[in-house]
Amino acid sequence: MLLSGETGLGTSSSRRRFLVNRIMPTNQLFGLQVGWRGLARLHGFQHNLDLSEAEAAANCRFSALVFTGLDSLLPTPLQLPPDAYGWLAEVD
Repeated sequence: MLLSGETGLGTSSSRRRFLVNRIMPTNQLFGLQVGWRGLARLHGFQHNLDLSEAEAAANCRFSALVFTGLDSLLPTPLQLPPDAYGWLAEVD
């Protein structure tokens, strides 16, 4: 958001709107579209204590897709190494 000129990072809702309205339409990345729901469910994990272990693991894997997609949009010097978030894809 900061790289796009946004000065207020706001709440998770404003970040979601930014992703859905500004990032997704111009970057048709599969991981962003598929993984957002999983990331949102992990973000609200404290409210979703009824998630099964399998659902939590799936949400971790979907979150890894989001991070991979967003990371690929950053300038190379700002990109994270895959092992920084790759562990999410390996959660069982």
